[in-house]
Amino acid sequence: MRPMATPLLLAYDPACTRCCRLALGLARHDRLGLLLILSVRDPDLLALAPELAGRPVEKEVHGLDLGCREVRAGADLLRPISRRLPGWCWVWLLFGLTGFADPACSLATFELARTEIRSQDAPYLVSSLLTNRTGGPMVFEQLEVTWDECLARFPQDAHNRMLSGISRLCRDRAFANTVAEFVDTHPVRSGQRSVLQEVERLMVNVAYGERERPTLGVVLERVATRS
Repeated sequence: MRPMATPLLLAYDPACTRCCRLALGLARHDRLGLLLILSVRDPDLLALAPELAGRPVEKEVHGLDLGCREVRAGADLLRPISRRLPGWCWVWLLFGLTGFADPACSLATFELARTEIRSQDAPYLVSSLLTNRTGGPMVFEQLEVTWDECLARFPQDAHNRMLSGISRLCRDRAFANTVAEFVDTHPVRSGQRSVLQEVERLMVNVAYGERERPTLGVVLERVATRS
């Protein structure tokens, strides 16, 4: 029998929108009462978790196992949290983590999608990871390496959905060309036309970025000054 998990204290940054959403969602799903969720500004936090003293807590969620007193953060919190949420309701947590600017978190989430997450959910998780500005390119590189495994594991009618996030990989033209070439030489059996449409959007996004990037900062600064 699997041993009962000890309570997990989670400290989140209230100034971070993603952290707040994550904390609220976890609180709603904590049916077993194994999560103690506190703001990093809570006056009782350091009394309960002195191990967090001196740690950089901005724009991050930290966890402390109240049994073994082990501190974790970012991608390392995936498994401890999943142990404390019943059934598969913790899958939504992974979608929340796809937005963090942490490459290690993106890659760890992709690995779970590739190996453990239910096959009907995983393609949508991969798509969300590809839209991540920081981790998206690295996730795509891992998708290239594990392409055959992913196609074999995920439902055929969701293969095109898995690639629906590639239009956001637009920060670098050379990388965008690599994405387009891979998609062209590795067509999916279902929905390839929609994948090619995402490639078109990708190239439009690349061209827009190249055109507007040199002056966009100045424009935004002017708008901010006026307001």
